[in-house]
Amino acid sequence: MPNQGECFRRGTATFLILGRTCTRNCTFCAIPLQERPPAPDPEEPSGLPARRPSWVKHAVITSVTRDDLEDGGASHFAPTVEALKCKDPESSLKF
Repeated sequence: MPNQGECFRRGTATFLILGRTCTRNCTFCAIPLQERPPAPDPEEPSGLPARRPSWVKHAVITSVTRDDLEDGGASHFAPTVEALKCKDPESSLKF
């Protein structure tokens, strides 16, 4: 990941949600394509805060594209943000 050390020094970390495969085949991305990826992990939103190091003050939440889901994964983003904000209400989030 480019500039990972710089981001970490500034207290920033990026989290990829909704799996590790994408429903699109963008030429600029290294995420593998899978037309029918597995269902989103229902434990992921509540488990993400445990993976967030205490030094992170700014979290970037990104995801693979999930054209297979009716809402594109929006219903997975909301509880993820909620769980992160519950753990540290002072941290900032970016999507």
